[in-house]
Amino acid sequence: MMKTKEHYTRIIYWSDEDGKYLGKLPELTPYPCVSGQTVEEVNAELDQAEEALLDALGDDLPARGIRVVVPGSRRNWIAKNKVAKLRQSLDMGQKEFAALLGTSISTLKKWESGERTPSGAAAKLLEILERNPEAVLTK
Repeated sequence: MMKTKEHYTRIIYWSDEDGKYLGKLPELTPYPCVSGQTVEEVNAELDQAEEALLDALGDDLPARGIRVVVPGSRRNWIAKNKVAKLRQSLDMGQKEFAALLGTSISTLKKWESGERTPSGAAAKLLEILERNPEAVLTK
């Protein structure tokens, strides 16, 4: 039977300012201590940071917490017109783009105007389209 390692609390969040995910271990340090382009990358970096911080603390260890992940995909699309700019950069009309995303034209218009914010699978698909449109689009 494999023993599960207990970690300190981890907070991973998207930073629009930095354009990447940031991670921190609030029980060990109040500041973000790692960054990366994916949640998985930041989580791996937090493993190393946690180990280094625990080594530095020696026997004076704080109580352990729980793992927390704050997804950032939704926050990434809050900026007004960001969805519209992505659609336009892909040279697609609203009807075509809404069909690609599996949503209604009405919902797409609300995202583009900033009235609503994409979440869940739509936000993740938008993120993929922004970073690597060839992964989704076929000609």
